[in-house]
Amino acid sequence: MRTVGTTTLEVIGGLTLDSVISSDGTYVTDSPGGNALWAAAGAVMLGADVALHTVAGRDYDPDVLTALAAAGMRVDHVRRDSEIDSTRVTFAYELDGERIGPAPRERILQLPRSAQGAFVDTTLDPAQVLPTLSTPADLARSGRASHPWHMGLLPVSRFGELVTYLAGVGAPYVQADCPSRHDLLETGIHVLDGLLEQLDVFLPSTSDSAVFDPDQTPLETVAAFRALGARTTVLKDGAAGAWIAEGDAASMWHVPAYRGHLVRDPTGAGDVFCGAFATAVVRGDSLLRATCAASACASFATTVLQPLELLAVDPHDIESRTTTIEKGARRL
Repeated sequence: MRTVGTTTLEVIGGLTLDSVISSDGTYVTDSPGGNALWAAAGAVMLGADVALHTVAGRDYDPDVLTALAAAGMRVDHVRRDSEIDSTRVTFAYELDGERIGPAPRERILQLPRSAQGAFVDTTLDPAQVLPTLSTPADLARSGRASHPWHMGLLPVSRFGELVTYLAGVGAPYVQADCPSRHDLLETGIHVLDGLLEQLDVFLPSTSDSAVFDPDQTPLETVAAFRALGARTTVLKDGAAGAWIAEGDAASMWHVPAYRGHLVRDPTGAGDVFCGAFATAVVRGDSLLRATCAASACASFATTVLQPLELLAVDPHDIESRTTTIEKGARRL
């Protein structure tokens, strides 16, 4: 496990416009979001100097980027493209907390007609998604390859390109969320063979494996990724916490989720987890401590509607939750 002596973090991902239906029927439309934004917020919660690497479409409010810059994030590597539209994300929550995306048509039809038009989901259209994501050429122009990197959810094709590029230029630390679960359902996870071994840490979720292999237990999921070359896997498991598997170690750690907070919308919690985890590892925390800190930051993400709200969280509260979570961690 490599440790980098800096708290700088480069975040690759998407900027999206999100339309969401809550379990009680209330809704929001065209809310600025994206895994790059949520992961960056998680990193800033732990004090990282964050640079965003993404593409903003013509319909993405420039005031959002201004607000990010005012919050201390570097947005000079966000490429604006007036020829493309932003990726649009839709999902709906059920009464039991399950999130369904894209939002089901029957739920959309229950909304006022004036709102229904915003519920167009383009996440499964490669022709729409790929132009909104940074390329190896974008990363090369940034001149920041010598820094640590986090890669959010990406289509498998772009994931492979960027992992290969960052490994080739000798980036000191690279971690990644799971690439598109829908892509993996079509191709099979064998396409990750030769790529996962180039990552320092792989951070998939059980919600990913539930799509391409719904019968797997968390331990089986970790074993499957290890067989494909994953050196260290941190498996996010929602309200059940997270699982840590390092190298060829026979044992694993289970880290609980923080309990007792009001869950409003867990949309960005996994991305916040990833951004916070990277920051903690880069500053020298152990895998266990970094996972606990990431879980603490993610717990705050479930109580807000906008990622920038997370920047108001008191660092002492994050530390307190981290300590509480760590007390409940157990080695298996």
